[in-house]
Amino acid sequence: MKKGLLSTGLILLLTLASSCHSIPTLPPPESTIGLFAPGTATAQPETLKVEETATQNPPSPTFTLEPTLTASSTETPTHTPVPSVTPTIPPTQTQSPTPTQPLNQYSSYLQNVTRESITIMWETPLRYSWSKLRYRLVGDTTWIEKSFSEKTKIHEISLLGLIPDTTYEYQVSMDGSSQWSPSWPAVFTTAPDASQTFRAAVYGDSRTQHEQHREVVKSITKNEPDILLHTGDIVEEGMNYKNWDKEFFHPAADLIAYVPLYPVIGNHEYNGSERMWYYDFFSPPGNEQWYAFTYGCARFVILDSNFNFSPGGSQYSWLVEEFQSSGYINSKWQIALFHHPPYTSGSHLGDEVPIADYLVPLFEANGVDMVFSGHNHHYERSIKDGIYYIVSGGGGAYLYGFPNLSLNPYSQVRSTIYHHATLDFYCSDDYLELNVWDISLNLIDGPVLLDSQIDE
Repeated sequence: MKKGLLSTGLILLLTLASSCHSIPTLPPPESTIGLFAPGTATAQPETLKVEETATQNPPSPTFTLEPTLTASSTETPTHTPVPSVTPTIPPTQTQSPTPTQPLNQYSSYLQNVTRESITIMWETPLRYSWSKLRYRLVGDTTWIEKSFSEKTKIHEISLLGLIPDTTYEYQVSMDGSSQWSPSWPAVFTTAPDASQTFRAAVYGDSRTQHEQHREVVKSITKNEPDILLHTGDIVEEGMNYKNWDKEFFHPAADLIAYVPLYPVIGNHEYNGSERMWYYDFFSPPGNEQWYAFTYGCARFVILDSNFNFSPGGSQYSWLVEEFQSSGYINSKWQIALFHHPPYTSGSHLGDEVPIADYLVPLFEANGVDMVFSGHNHHYERSIKDGIYYIVSGGGGAYLYGFPNLSLNPYSQVRSTIYHHATLDFYCSDDYLELNVWDISLNLIDGPVLLDSQIDE
């Protein structure tokens, strides 16, 4: 597979200084790099499902602590936004517009969509065994109902045997007979084939400031993505239940009820004193900690950069196997996502060194096109050896500046601003377009174009 790079402007070629990072001494395989290994979460009665690979309550993470910042401490953007432009892809014709009214306290959200299936989850205020889901093709008059008998608060149902690239509407009911939510049916669309154009949205570090997070979500909603990817640090303390509704599910409700969400585990998901709620609230494919999925003509590879990724470890071995899988090899585009960036001009130092030493060589050897991370609360685009490294951490948390620009010779564009990125996959035309938007949909970076050529 060979990749080419296109751009609407001149791309400055950067060279690496002659000095190299020394390879750090890593712990034995299956131990952690500064953090801890996953185990099996202790199931509580109100949860329906926790994967066996979920993590037991571990010690707090030991990555560099994020500085306490205030809104007034944010740095002036180093990249001036250009005037607002219209998104390249027109609105999806089959998707109903997102309603303006907020969803109620047991709102639903979408997970793990494929060509013929999707997972729908919702939480009820009390433990119910009679909560139900109903769905139908848009335009049909007869509902199909699904239910289960286990008494729980966090509900999860997978719908199988769906029609590819087709829009359905759905509702959930707390008591199984009335109070269907939302009162107007929400919709979802199954995944397209590898020839169809689609849009993915990427953002991260939505934690702590729920009002700022809500504004970012509103801007993402207006860009009408088909799938949503989060680069981690979803909430301030992922092991405290109370953080999840205020910081994530409430601000994001009107988006994730319509757009399937694929999360990345950030270091803050390990913070707190209760349990690893990530595994209760989300249902991505695979072992849920690291996983891969195909959507259209693209392959997305999600890693946990808090966990050991050195050679010989389970995550590293899985990644090597993933790069040899038919799903990866047969996709036109390969996108990797994890929380800690390998290249950054931000305030976090040291976290990126082992990632650059151990993961980047695999990316370069296996044709990865783009890598998305968060952790630093700003936007930055770097490029090294033909791979774009994007830091998208402006999802709501207090913003950071760029105090270590001199340590990242690959940096091209930077902005201290709340934002999200869109990836438009023109699958039939063999190119990919990156754009980055502020909360007013002003374009702060892009379009950046990549072309793809697969050897016959």
